[in-house]
Amino acid sequence: MEKFTSKKTQQNKNDQTKTLYENKYMSLIEKGGWSYIKEPDQSVCIPILMETNEIILRVEDIPSYRSRDNQQHHLTSISGTIEEKETPTETIIRELEEEAGIRLNSNYKPELMDSLYKNKSLSSKFNLYILPIYQSDFIEVEAKGDGSKYEENSNSVKINLKNIDRLFPSDLVTKYLLAMVKEFMNL
Repeated sequence: MEKFTSKKTQQNKNDQTKTLYENKYMSLIEKGGWSYIKEPDQSVCIPILMETNEIILRVEDIPSYRSRDNQQHHLTSISGTIEEKETPTETIIRELEEEAGIRLNSNYKPELMDSLYKNKSLSSKFNLYILPIYQSDFIEVEAKGDGSKYEENSNSVKINLKNIDRLFPSDLVTKYLLAMVKEFMNL
């Protein structure tokens, strides 16, 4: 075990950050011989409709997933990129309305459950929310999406909690959030 604990990490003064590629969505950064992708952080949630014992998930057309498995629809959670000057909670409130047609009342305060990095090759984080909501906490509005063609091919679905073990989420974050829902609801 000593070989793992005895090495000291030293900061190299010449450890420059270099942008190798950049567009409006992401940057490829090199620093100290390590390359990683820099993207904005995201907020992700699964709302639980408490009176009906349902959760809301997304059936989405996700080009990056489709490029690998050739399937048009993938089961995922409600999520969105944190925009400039927006908090993670403000993002989830906006995304709930855009993707699920849920406008939370101003007195409902979503609670951040956890924040996780995506993986070692990315600098962005997921901010995770489980949202137990009652009918008095929101009003239903038209889910308009973000205007992209992929969002037009996607929609939100309500799923009864008794079917949670039958779901096959398309990503690890949704799978993790579903496990958090099960724990929260003592399922």
